[in-house]
Amino acid sequence: TPEFYQPNLDGNCMDTKPDLSHRLELQRKAFASDRFPDLKTRIGRIERLLEMTRKNARSIAEAICADFGNRSPYETLVSELMQLESAVRHTRKHLGRWMRPRRRATGLLYFPASNVLQPQPLGVVGIIGAWNYPFQLSVSPAMEALAAGNRVMIKTSELAPRFAALLAQLIREEFDESLLTVVEGDAAVAAAFAALPFDHLLFTGSTRVG
Repeated sequence: TPEFYQPNLDGNCMDTKPDLSHRLELQRKAFASDRFPDLKTRIGRIERLLEMTRKNARSIAEAICADFGNRSPYETLVSELMQLESAVRHTRKHLGRWMRPRRRATGLLYFPASNVLQPQPLGVVGIIGAWNYPFQLSVSPAMEALAAGNRVMIKTSELAPRFAALLAQLIREEFDESLLTVVEGDAAVAAAFAALPFDHLLFTGSTRVG
């Protein structure tokens, strides 16, 4: 149970002109050199993300509180941080089964052929988070994409700049940019981010923005 968090009102470090194409190309090359990370590697990546969250839970709650003007740290704990705990635990339990090939029925016309569904990583996944639950809607999808063997770029909401700056810092300290990176910036940066040729793009937000 967290103690009461005092907001940190320091200025943000928003990157207004991130080199998006360079980051994407870096991750594409890294993915091409390791297209099928094994189970141990994937679990190691998501556990590192969880450990980063645990070590910095107080700072995360403080940054979100400051962005909101005031938000209960208990809401951040229950609605955001504990969600990742639960998701990682579930993923760790089932990931080996999710990665296994699965046989699929084959029509008689194709006898004696057989079908097998082989789950494969997509490549580089872009994630556009939202302001109302800035941790959960950015980091939880990133965890899922990493578990699936992908490389990940996160665009955080410009409406939660303190959290965005903190997350960018924590990710830089814990992960190589070729695996996981955070992009900060305004709506123009978000538009440029969405226009990148990702292998998959996840967006959480309003119908108007979507």
